[in-house]
Amino acid sequence: MLLSAAAALRRALLVLSVLVSATAQAAAVPWQLAVDEPDVRVWKRPVADSPFVEFRAETVVRSSLSALVGLFYDIDAAPRWIDHTRRVVALSRDDARREYVLLLETDMPWPISDRDAVIKGRWWQEPDTLAVMLRGASVSDVHPENPAYVRNTIRSDWSFIPLGDGRVKVVMAGHVDPRGNLPTWAVNLLIQESPRVTLRNLARIIGTPERQAVVHPGVTEPPPGFVPPPG
Repeated sequence: MLLSAAAALRRALLVLSVLVSATAQAAAVPWQLAVDEPDVRVWKRPVADSPFVEFRAETVVRSSLSALVGLFYDIDAAPRWIDHTRRVVALSRDDARREYVLLLETDMPWPISDRDAVIKGRWWQEPDTLAVMLRGASVSDVHPENPAYVRNTIRSDWSFIPLGDGRVKVVMAGHVDPRGNLPTWAVNLLIQESPRVTLRNLARIIGTPERQAVVHPGVTEPPPGFVPPPG
C-alpha cells in the first residue's frame, strides 16, 4: 500500500509539474503587434486549445469616464460603432450590482451565417487609478438559441484608464470562437481588423456634446490636475 501510495503521489506531482509548465509557457507567449497606426494599435497572440487568436487593442480619446460607460450602455447606438454588430439586446440589467446580460447579434458577410452570443458582464472602478473595468464572457442556458444564427462564444474586456488632462486610454481585449466551419486564417484576420474599426468608430462619436453630457451613476471622474499613479 505504501509503495502504491508513493507511486500515485509521484504521478500526481508529475501531472502537476506538466500543468504548471504548460501554464507558464502559455503565459510567456508574447503579444505580436498586428496594427501599428497613429491612433490605434492592435496586438494578437495564440491561445491554448483554440485555433483563433486573442487580441488587445487600444487608443486614446478625450472624454469623461461617464461618457464612455454611457456609450457602452447605449445599446441602440451599438451598431454605429461596434464593428459588424447588427443589434444588441439587454436581457437583464442590475445597476445595484453593476451587472448585465446582453444578446449580441453579429452581421457576417454573405454567404457566412450570422452569429450571436449571450454575454454576462459587470463593471467596477479601481479606487486608486479610477480606471473603469468591464468584464464579460459568454454564458449558456440563459437565452434560447435562434436557428437563424450560429451561437458563438466571446470573452470581452474593456478598460477606460484616465491619463489626466481629459485623456482616457481605451483598451479593448478578448477572444472569439465563431463556431461553425470557417477558415481559421479569415477569422484571425477579422479578429485583428474588427477592433481597429471599432475603436476608430468609438473615437469618432464619443467627443460629441451629447455624449459628454452623460453622467453615469456610480462613476467617479478624475479631479482637476489628476496624475495617474505609476505602473
